Amino acid sequence: MSQVHREDLAKVQFAREQVEALFNAHRKADALGDRLRAFVLFGPVADGTGYDEIDVLEVVKDWSGPSQGPETVEFTGSADFLLPGHLCLTILRPEQVEEAASSAHPMLQEITDCSGNGDAVLYDPDGLIARATQTVRNRLAQLRAEWAARAAVRAAA
Repeated sequence: MSQVHREDLAKVQFAREQVEALFNAHRKADALGDRLRAFVLFGPVADGTGYDEIDVLEVVKDWSGPSQGPETVEFTGSADFLLPGHLCLTILRPEQVEEAASSAHPMLQEITDCSGNGDAVLYDPDGLIARATQTVRNRLAQLRAEWAARAAVRAAA
């Protein structure tokens, strides 16, 4: 293993630790009270392939952000909160997560891929993310079956 590779792995681990620290500080500050419904790390840091982009989904009940689609805010580190890359925080309401799952939104597909490692979902007390990832898996299986059926019809023609 090259030195550069070891350094990259160390940065990925450091990014994971910083996200966990952010989550823990956020929970302790209790700014959202019981409105925080899920906190998920996804993307390159979650799957261990990179550290430049640190993707986090936060699900907040009664969030007053945009009614359509995700709101993503990007942060870089500060003297008090070091980051090896930039943090992309996406905030959704629970119903937006359910809508995104039913259409197999690319962000939810990525979360589904990352959720298998067990470290990606940091907080999901109601099982919202677990249900959403299962919905995505089911929708993708349905789409694959539809595509296969269309291909079979075309091949038979």
